Formats: sequence, C-alpha cells, structure tokens
Amino acid sequence: MVTFSLNTAEAAPSGSSNPLAEAEESIGFIPKLDATLAAAPGHLASYKFFHERFSRSDISANEFSEVWQEINVVLNRGIVGEVDFQAFIDSGFTKRNILETILGLDQKIMSNYTNHLVETPVNPTF
Repeated sequence: MVTFSLNTAEAAPSGSSNPLAEAEESIGFIPKLDATLAAAPGHLASYKFFHERFSRSDISANEFSEVWQEINVVLNRGIVGEVDFQAFIDSGFTKRNILETILGLDQKIMSNYTNHLVETPVNPTF
C-alpha cells in the first residue's frame, strides 16, 4: 500500500495550508482526512466545499446523518426506481432534498475512496 503523509498547516502544499489552519483554529485539531486530502489542494477544497454546501441544505441534522449512512449502503449504482423515489417524497422529503442528497453522496464518495485508499487513521476524537 502506498503511504500518504498527514499534512500540517505549516508543511502542506500551497493551497492547502489555509484550510488546514482554519480547521485547527475552528475545531482544535486537523482531521486526518483533511490532512491527507491536503496533498491535492483541489481535492481538499472540493471536499470542504461539498461539506459546507451539504451542511447548509434543508436536510435536518438527524436526516444528514441518516443520509450519510444510507449512502454507505447504496446498492443500485445510482438508479432510483419510481417506487423508491415516491417513498422518499411520501416520507416528507422534497425534490430539492433529493438533489441535496446527491451533493452529500459526492462528498461521501470523496471521503470513502480517500479513506480506503490511503488508510486514513481515525482521529481520537471520533
């Protein structure tokens, strides 16, 4: 397995230093996923952008967590049948929520692939 470094704000490539410093200032540490993604500044920026946008969606905090869990067990490779689509709507979700769920999926794909590929260590906080 190829080893990836955990970047610090001081030693990260140009374009990743500020987001890492902001994370450390905001939550008191740099999440190890962020430290890994920092090797590719565009990847880190995209991940943070998706996270920020998904966090501001109309989906509640509980639904947000549920969506992430559901994304982890997606079996139909993006094909949503009419019955499943209608069940989603009948549960009180909106068409906007469907698109916001796809945004969450985008973010989760980035983190899952990165975590599995580079074997990101788990932060003690989690």
